[in-house]
Amino acid sequence: MKTKYLFLILVFFAISFSQNISGQQVIRNLDFEDLDVVGRLVSWEIRNPNNSFQIQIDTTQSYSGNVSILLESNILDSKRRGAANAFSIIKSPNLNQRSSIKVTGYMKTEDLEDGTAFIGLQMNGAKGIVSEVNTAQKNIKGNTPWTEYSIEGIITSDVESVSFGAQITGRGKVWFDDFHVVIDGVSLDRNINLKEL
Repeated sequence: MKTKYLFLILVFFAISFSQNISGQQVIRNLDFEDLDVVGRLVSWEIRNPNNSFQIQIDTTQSYSGNVSILLESNILDSKRRGAANAFSIIKSPNLNQRSSIKVTGYMKTEDLEDGTAFIGLQMNGAKGIVSEVNTAQKNIKGNTPWTEYSIEGIITSDVESVSFGAQITGRGKVWFDDFHVVIDGVSLDRNINLKEL
């Protein structure tokens, strides 16, 4: 009798766990408003390999909402400065059934020189990068107001994840805010269930 109850309890937890995974909420945080309990950005990763950039949430500048993300460096030597980025990743077992992605974001610069800043999109497969596109060719420099930039990519059958976000190579300041992501016409701007992708 105890074995029967134990089995039923295990089945209940297994079903509950599988439902939680398939219905798990994904917080996209495309406007940088959500932080975890220790103040880190939710759903974003930061890369600053040379520790040459200050990367922070800025409450004094935003395109929408209350904050933006600021990437800043005053290091003169471009080799020592390198690059830094903030990016988010979309992973889904159904991603290989999709065909296109469009990423839009807003950017503002101040005294940006000796390099540039841009929005990038990278399709990743089992063996590395499948393809990538970015707005670097716009060669943004100097002082620019909040401006919308957009890039599009093709999701081929070998794409297992998609990374998108902000990058800076120059000296100066750049703010990013209010990203939007559309996959096959479906907006990911709201919190979604994994099964909706």
